[in-house]
Amino acid sequence: MSKKNRRSRADEATRLPVFRIIASWMAAVATLAGVVLGGRYGWEALAKSGTFAVRNIEVSGAVRALEPDIVAYAGVKLGDPMLALDLDDIAMSLRRHPWVDSATVKRRLPDKVTIEVVEHDPIIVVALGSEAGTGVVDLYVANRRGELVKRQSADDKLDVPVLTGLSRESAARDAEGVHARVRDATEVAQLVQSRVSALGRVDELHWDEALGWSVVTRVTGAHAMTTHLGREPRQALDVAAASLARLAQLGAAPRVLWADAPVGRSFIQARIEAPTRTDADPATDLLATAR
Repeated sequence: MSKKNRRSRADEATRLPVFRIIASWMAAVATLAGVVLGGRYGWEALAKSGTFAVRNIEVSGAVRALEPDIVAYAGVKLGDPMLALDLDDIAMSLRRHPWVDSATVKRRLPDKVTIEVVEHDPIIVVALGSEAGTGVVDLYVANRRGELVKRQSADDKLDVPVLTGLSRESAARDAEGVHARVRDATEVAQLVQSRVSALGRVDELHWDEALGWSVVTRVTGAHAMTTHLGREPRQALDVAAASLARLAQLGAAPRVLWADAPVGRSFIQARIEAPTRTDADPATDLLATAR
């Protein structure tokens, strides 16, 4: 045998295992592709079949939102294929409901879908008027994050304070700034409610860029009282409570109470306007020390 023939047979012997390896890999890939495609079409066929269909839709967590509305926003209907449901898409659709803050959707084979919603906590109603002071005032329900979640309607039946002093223009111009102001208002309302025995229940909070915060409160069976708290409401409330306690001893119940707390001063002036005592001097000023 010539040297050339021996070399040719050696090359063929070397290439043969390589061809076998490549062929085996190609066969494995083809098999895997068949399994994947078969599994995919098998899953799609099973998902579209009536083997697993929605027979029961269970809603929990809905208090203000109506259960039929929740189901409608979810877009799930009895008889829908269970395995074809896109749970993430359903949860996103549910968040379009004005009362829904978040939602969790689960598939319970063979035939149940559970929807758990967490509603917005209505903490305050925000009145948005015009900066010019004319026109209609729009009322919005706000949550604890200061977000305006929906327009208020008579069906909401809310018993929460109203925040005034903000405008539609400011809400459109600086939405985050308005959210921050609403969050501040909820903190002021909570501070006032912590002294409910002295100041009463909060009906309204008002923000003024020049004067700061003021609150309208009412003790059961008494008239409404406006307390001006300025920009340091926590300190001003301490003095307002002490002033009201002293006024009660004097038999006076003011309709307007000013508690101004300028920075760098060690006292707060609480001026009484229109006291209920007929023999009292309307110009009487009560000074209370806040150290």
